[in-house]
Amino acid sequence: DEQIQNAIDATALEEIPKLERRLPYLALIANIATLLGLLGTIFGLIKSFNAVAMADPAQRQAILSSGIAEAMNSTALGLVTAILAMVAHSILSTRANKILEEIDEFGVKLMDLLSARKYRHTSEKSKD
Repeated sequence: DEQIQNAIDATALEEIPKLERRLPYLALIANIATLLGLLGTIFGLIKSFNAVAMADPAQRQAILSSGIAEAMNSTALGLVTAILAMVAHSILSTRANKILEEIDEFGVKLMDLLSARKYRHTSEKSKD
């Protein structure tokens, strides 16, 4: 029984890293995308205020709105990317956990099946 359990555990331990291998990258992408969006916002606003400081009064409104639009676009792109990465991470993590639970469940069922066969085979030999 112990050898069977060890074989089941060893097989499960081989498969677990394969399921979770690249999941942390999605979380990393989500965090970096958010930060890059915020960084783009800051750069866009800096660009706007620098341009406004040097522009003549007739052009200030157009320059300011252009820079603010750039800032907001980078924020939106960063957030959309982060949201998609977080959703993908959540879906894949849930699937990985479900597969791990199934591995445990089927491992226990396999152990029970093999133990039942062993005891049935042992009791048949003792009758003979």
